[in-house]
Amino acid sequence: MKKRNFGIFLVALIIVMPLFVLPNAYATTISKEQIDAFRTAKTVRIVVNQSYGEAEGVSLPFEDTAKKFLEYAGLRVVSATENYDLMLKIEAEGQALGANYQYAGWLYTGASLSGSISLEAQGVPAYRKSFSGRVSPPTVTGFRSKSPADAPFRVVSISGGVTRSTFHEHGSFVSKIAEIVGEVYSADSLISALKDENSDVRGGAAEALGDIKDPQAVEPLIAALKDEDWTVQDSVAEALEIIAGQDFGRNQTKWQDWWEQNKESFHKAR
Repeated sequence: MKKRNFGIFLVALIIVMPLFVLPNAYATTISKEQIDAFRTAKTVRIVVNQSYGEAEGVSLPFEDTAKKFLEYAGLRVVSATENYDLMLKIEAEGQALGANYQYAGWLYTGASLSGSISLEAQGVPAYRKSFSGRVSPPTVTGFRSKSPADAPFRVVSISGGVTRSTFHEHGSFVSKIAEIVGEVYSADSLISALKDENSDVRGGAAEALGDIKDPQAVEPLIAALKDEDWTVQDSVAEALEIIAGQDFGRNQTKWQDWWEQNKESFHKAR
């Protein structure tokens, strides 16, 4: 009898379990219902959970960067003590990557980063995007990163003395939070972000404009080719290539000439 009762309980539990799972469901493609719910919101709270294994004390500026993009979308970011319409949850995990160097020994000269961003509103599934970035330890380095906490989670040294950011590279947190803002709100929010004082924000906005392929972004992107940061210029050039189907690299003059000759037919085709 006890075995039979336990079997009945197990079947009942399996049937009931989805009732507890559904509220936490999320979507990776956005629906009109979600967009409507997100666009009616005025306030948003940002929650960040980040961990880096052995690298104690590391903290990347997820909240500050997300706040900028959300404010460009017209949202007011509030504290935990205030009422809010939306919640933006950011989960991130990183790992220090090291290599053994002649004369210097083991150094933490690489880093990996991955996680997810979820935008949540009452009554609709959360909208979620994943992000990741990895830079392997270079064969030659001038850094002396002896501790995991010194690993370049944000800026990593690569051969030739060039620096690149795992925080900013394509598919990373910055590009994904920018994508969410562009998809939910408008390309105008990202176009405004092209003039932000933070190069990570400008680069992420450019990448997202390329991903959403909005033709109204072509002129602002051509103007952004004058950006003082070459990594932002690269992101802008890549976005233009995706939207326009042309490849003039970072040559602003060639892009301007092409646009003057083709903008009317380009808009008609879209």
